[in-house]
Amino acid sequence: MKVSWRDHRILFQLDGSISALAWLQKNIVCMQTLRLDINFSLPGELLHDAMKGGRNLTHLSIESQYIEKLPPLPPKLKYLDVGYSTKLRSLPALPPTLRQLHCVGCDALQALPSSLSTTAVSLLDCSSCGQLKCPPQLPSSLVELKFSHRCNLLRWPALPEGLERLDLSYCNKLTALPELPASLSSLDCLHCYSLRKLPQLAHTGITDLNLEHCLLLEELPDMPDSLEQLNAQGLARVTRLPKLPTRSLRQLRISTTAISVLPGSLPRLEQLWCNVTPIQRLPLLPSCHELCVSGCVALQQLPEQLPASLTLLDCSECRALVRLPAKLPPKLGYLNVSYCTALKQLPQLPPALKTLNCEACSSLQQLPDLSKFRLKHIFAKGCVAVKNVRMGGCMLHLK
Repeated sequence: MKVSWRDHRILFQLDGSISALAWLQKNIVCMQTLRLDINFSLPGELLHDAMKGGRNLTHLSIESQYIEKLPPLPPKLKYLDVGYSTKLRSLPALPPTLRQLHCVGCDALQALPSSLSTTAVSLLDCSSCGQLKCPPQLPSSLVELKFSHRCNLLRWPALPEGLERLDLSYCNKLTALPELPASLSSLDCLHCYSLRKLPQLAHTGITDLNLEHCLLLEELPDMPDSLEQLNAQGLARVTRLPKLPTRSLRQLRISTTAISVLPGSLPRLEQLWCNVTPIQRLPLLPSCHELCVSGCVALQQLPEQLPASLTLLDCSECRALVRLPAKLPPKLGYLNVSYCTALKQLPQLPPALKTLNCEACSSLQQLPDLSKFRLKHIFAKGCVAVKNVRMGGCMLHLK
């Protein structure tokens, strides 16, 4: 038996001794929060006897690789966590007071009780429950739903109108989504490799949408006016962007897609990643902090006026890029032009620059005078046409 107290909470480890069970049975009536680790094969009737006095429990966590069934739950319970109870096959009836249910990593769990719909649950996390096929009706109180990692749901229940956050990341077999409620603010479908189509999104309140590596998606629906972050990286079949809310969008990631055209202006965008895309022209980006166009082989030039707020610029492997703007933004701290084989010269560097990477710029004739800068990292390997560089009051000879 091992008992420890922390923040008025009790951690109790059952080790199979009679004294441990007797102690728990005697004292559980005084507890409100209990975390129970069971590290041996405990007969169900003994666990039932030990737990039946826990009528005052409001928070209960049970972790065990041995138990297959739980005893009846306390009537006042608000929080239940049975995460990583890998042999647990089912749950008992859930009390109406329950507000959070965590079943992460319950590999053998095959169903949730129908009483779930009558609870006050606002957070339901069934991530990595690979045997869970058909959940019951969801409670109207639900705000956050997680079915990520190895979710194999065969059908979806209706999503409640108040749902705000839906996490389905790494659900490799998911082919379609149910109709989404207008209240939704966050949708995560990261690595949903089998997802073929998205439902309508424009009516929702989504601010954060992650579709990275949903490899079978061929088009995206129009986006809601509330959207602030869109991650559509790795959608190799998508050739065009949908209607975007240019006034609210702050982050756009479309690397390794077939998208070739961007909106003419993205006035509030702070981060743009469009690496390895066929784009030829960049939009106006007056608020951008981070611009990544690495591997855009059709891009021949950057906007002459880059945003003053820009701190990171990565245009590595832009092999058609002939020159950079004459004046770089004053706050620029990171500049990567490596493998820009058509680039012949660099403009005057900004005083804030800390990292310069111009590796393998084979056409680069010379580097600016670096003696006035406090650069921390300089990468210039493979600049075969550059013979020397002035830095730190001395001349660095590269040949």
